[in-house]
Amino acid sequence: MKDLFGTKMDTNGGYGHPLRLPAGCTVSIHQYIWYATIFGLSAVLVVLSCIVYFDSGFGFLGPLKFGAVGSYNSSEGIVVAETGQIKELGGVGDYNSSERNKIGETRQQQNLGGVGDNSNGEGIMVNETGQQQKLGGVGDNGNAEGIMVNETGQQQKLGVVGGNGNGEGIMVNETGQQQKLGGVGDNGNGEGIMVNETGQQNSGEGIMGDETGQQKQPGDVRVNNSGEGFVGLKGEKKQLSECDLSVGMWVRDEAYPIYQSQNCPFMDSGFRCQENGRPDTDYLKWRWQPSDCDLPRFDPRKFLQSIQNRRIVFVGDSIGRNQWESMVCMLAEAVSDKTRIYEVNGNPITKHMGYLSFRFEDYNCTVEYYRAPFLVYQGRPPAGSPPEVRMTLKVDTLDYTSKLWVNGDILVFNTGHWWNYEKTVRWGCYFQEGHTVNIKLDIETAFQKSMNTWVKWVRQHVDSEKSHVFLRTYSPVHFRAGTWKTGGQCHEETWPDLKSSSLSSWKTQIMSEAIQHLQERKNVQSLNITYSAKMRKDGHPSIYYVGKENGPASIKKQDCSHWCLPGVPDQWNHLLYSHLIARGYGDLGTRVSRK
Repeated sequence: MKDLFGTKMDTNGGYGHPLRLPAGCTVSIHQYIWYATIFGLSAVLVVLSCIVYFDSGFGFLGPLKFGAVGSYNSSEGIVVAETGQIKELGGVGDYNSSERNKIGETRQQQNLGGVGDNSNGEGIMVNETGQQQKLGGVGDNGNAEGIMVNETGQQQKLGVVGGNGNGEGIMVNETGQQQKLGGVGDNGNGEGIMVNETGQQNSGEGIMGDETGQQKQPGDVRVNNSGEGFVGLKGEKKQLSECDLSVGMWVRDEAYPIYQSQNCPFMDSGFRCQENGRPDTDYLKWRWQPSDCDLPRFDPRKFLQSIQNRRIVFVGDSIGRNQWESMVCMLAEAVSDKTRIYEVNGNPITKHMGYLSFRFEDYNCTVEYYRAPFLVYQGRPPAGSPPEVRMTLKVDTLDYTSKLWVNGDILVFNTGHWWNYEKTVRWGCYFQEGHTVNIKLDIETAFQKSMNTWVKWVRQHVDSEKSHVFLRTYSPVHFRAGTWKTGGQCHEETWPDLKSSSLSSWKTQIMSEAIQHLQERKNVQSLNITYSAKMRKDGHPSIYYVGKENGPASIKKQDCSHWCLPGVPDQWNHLLYSHLIARGYGDLGTRVSRK
């Protein structure tokens, strides 16, 4: 039996003898198969080597191009994708250069500003200069828009927030710079945005995060990473004229105070807390922020221009004097030559009783104070009064200085602190109506009658088309472990009570009713400071109302009623200024700012 080649085979189809090879060569069939296998494997290795060679190239040759397009050595650089197409890489350089990590795992071209993977599981991108942006880095996408890469390697647009790979939320502002956790930037629409701890953008204009990246709700103080307080408002802001300025919160502001006591010669020594040795300064760094709107920036020069040839009149007790001195100092910031501000009668400000009037010569305006702690007339009792009556309060007649209040352009009244047992009945001061002293008349009813008298005076003597009238509400005291005469204290208070509740009393209720009785008058309103002032237990002189040469005072004799200047009364005047703007007073304008 023979095969196709004529070789003799045995009856079983096999070869009965060895394969014939050239002389001297004798190989079995098993050796033949072995040699063939070796040869085949070698061929495969050669093919694979060629593929590697043409794909990656040697350092001096560079990669082989498929479907050559353009010049490989041009400055534009090229990249070969799996499809063999030549890709341009925005002038980045050669594929085999150190910039190879601009190509993702698929070796597809990443467009300018596009994001890919650098084969290490990190998101990368290429900016307009061709530089690689690391995970969480920020660059420019070629359209002058700031972009960034989040932890998944996805591109984040202008103002969009992602993670930077360290569990921190980041964002891009309008300049393309990365904003850290709690930072604020611009989302491209002029709106402030923030990043919380999850890397998510929190909407709402002006919202900020604190150090932890958590968004603060209205009613809380927001402190950014620089220790500055900000507030965010939910929803749309209200117009100033529609906003309740008394509801809000105290926020830290490093721009405060707006003046220094040593630069204001028009201030009682008892209010100069810093000069009197108070060591802490945190109480100076707070401003009032309403919940539903922004206050206008206080502009002393613009305010002086609006009251040119006019009068601002403060009437009330020593807390009213506190506010009056604050106003003089705030306005004085706009006058470089302080000698152009003077008391019209040459009277000294310290320990002066009665009334004082400071003229701002360059604006021909005056800022005046009239001492009338009860608003109504206090004097000697009528003949035949009971022996215990040493003096009386005529609840149906205003103070003797009231004739000087008339024609004030801006009138600010306050009362309340002296309406108590200690300042009246204990001193032998009772209440009089007409020519009759009513020993049995209680203090609350007497106060009600006095406020009714004030309402009548406003109706009869104030032209509400010309004048603006404010009744400032009661300013709380903060004596702890006692009262003003029993060793009450506040000298260790250095921080506001930011979660204080509202304060309501018969005094505030009666004053509120008085304003309601004048609703028909055009420019008569309440200057409500009670809620905000209740939070500021840190703002009193305490033991620092005595000069350094004689102070501080004894801890048993503290002042927790008046306020340090600069300090809380500055914010009352800021509210006053804001109310005037809301009413269109003078040329103050309506532009608002957070500063």
